[in-house]
Amino acid sequence: MSMVTTAPGQLEIIAISDAEWRVSDPSRRQDDALCLVGFVQRVDDVFEVTLIGRPRERLYFASFDEATCFLGVSARDSRSPAQAPRRRTSTQGGA
Repeated sequence: MSMVTTAPGQLEIIAISDAEWRVSDPSRRQDDALCLVGFVQRVDDVFEVTLIGRPRERLYFASFDEATCFLGVSARDSRSPAQAPRRRTSTQGGA
């Protein structure tokens, strides 16, 4: 498992597998549930983002940098998910 910590006030990105990353806000205490921002997963040739608090919604980005950048902005409530590219909402129970 590898960890990438960005500059102060930014995100901490921890690889949890070869194709999955946990993104958290290091400005919050580790025992604060709000420290977890979301997850990024490589799916074929795109990166899928799951925001904490919106588990049924998935956002897709062309690059890892775009995905983590969106999470960084999203963590500060500066961008609505409607502005994200390739948005798809999954439904419970399939298709």
